[in-house]
Order: sequence, then C-alpha cells, then structure tokens
Amino acid sequence: MSELLVHCLGEAMLELSAPRLGPATLSFGGDTLNTAVYLARLGVRTGYASAMGDDPYSAEVLAAWQAEGVATEAVARLPGTLPGLYAIRTDPHGERSFSYWRDASAARQIWRHESRAAWLQHVLACDWLHLSGITLAIAGVEGRQALFDALTAAKARGLRLSFDSNYRARLWPDAPTAKAAYEAILRLADLSLPGLEDEAPLFGEEDAPALIARHRAYGIGEIVLKMGGP
Repeated sequence: MSELLVHCLGEAMLELSAPRLGPATLSFGGDTLNTAVYLARLGVRTGYASAMGDDPYSAEVLAAWQAEGVATEAVARLPGTLPGLYAIRTDPHGERSFSYWRDASAARQIWRHESRAAWLQHVLACDWLHLSGITLAIAGVEGRQALFDALTAAKARGLRLSFDSNYRARLWPDAPTAKAAYEAILRLADLSLPGLEDEAPLFGEEDAPALIARHRAYGIGEIVLKMGGP
C-alpha cells in the first residue's frame, strides 16, 4: 500500500432512493467521498475529511467508510447535529431528480464552528488534499477564507492540491461569488479536473483548448478535462 496520504474534503450525505412514496433504500453518497472510496480501493492511503453528527446514522456511515479502507480521523463529530439528506426519484425514462435537506448539516456547521481551526490543521496533515466546487460552496464566505489561508500555509510546506470543478448553482448565492472562489482555489491547485459544462456558467462557453489554456495560466501543472458523452 502506498505511504502517500490523501485527504478528500467535502460533504457526504444520507441518500434516500425511491421512485415514489413507499419503501425506500437508505445509503450515502457525495462527490469527494466517492473519490476517497475509489482511491482506497486502488490501495492509496486515503482519509475523508468532513463533519458528522453523534447520531446512529452518522456512526453507521463512518463504519461503512472504514470498511472500505477510508480513514476517518479527519471527520469531526459535532454533538447534536445530523448529516445532510438527499432523495433520488427516477422517472419512467430513467432520468433522476434530486431533492436536498442539507442547510443544517454537520458538514456545513463545522465551517462556522469554534473548533474549525484545529479541525483544519488535522485536515491539512496530508500529502494531497482533494476538494470540489461543492466543498467551497458549503464552506461559506468565512469558511472559504479560512480554508484559503490554511492552504496557502500548507502548500508552503509541501502540500499538493487537487480540485474538481463540480459547479452546482443552487449552492451559491450568485455566479460572481462562485467565480471568485474558483479562481482563488485554481491559483493554489496542482491538479485540476474541470468539465466544460461545469465551468461554462462561470467563465463562458469555451472549447477544450481554451479551457486548458485558462487553467494553465493559473499555474496548474496537471489538468484532466472531463468530457462525458451525451
């Protein structure tokens, strides 16, 4: 197993899957969590960095991550809080729609919590940090600034940063705020994983060479452009 340590920072939520009212399946998911699980399955020493509650659902989810080989030492436990929840409905044509209950989740509250500074120190005690546009969105203005400040110091001592654009407009107050946050994190990134559709609402329509050139201009050494088919 690799001695390299990767932390994936973000929000994992309970996932409720049902086509309509009635019996449903309860699981969990999240963009950066999925990355953590895939890395662990590949043999990379990986931890998930987030916050969860002290409820039975949070305990079960943490146990499931540990069973996948994902370390949870960088997960803060906030008493009296709960994980976020989203529900998936699938129509007769196979199209999925999502509904979210996440505004008071533990993963959001940690960014405003008195223990944030100590938690961030633990989060950044790694070789690589991976985060996404969703991570930036849930952090809020104050949390993002704390993250950027901590990342600047951590990169000076050798931390490397990976950023997945994954833009979700509903999580941001407006596009200019999101664009400014993306530009700030991209200037710190060593590896970016942009998507043409993800970044178009913020930076305008671009073809692949233009997007790659823009990311190169931020000083990013490695760019993986996501171009899924229709």
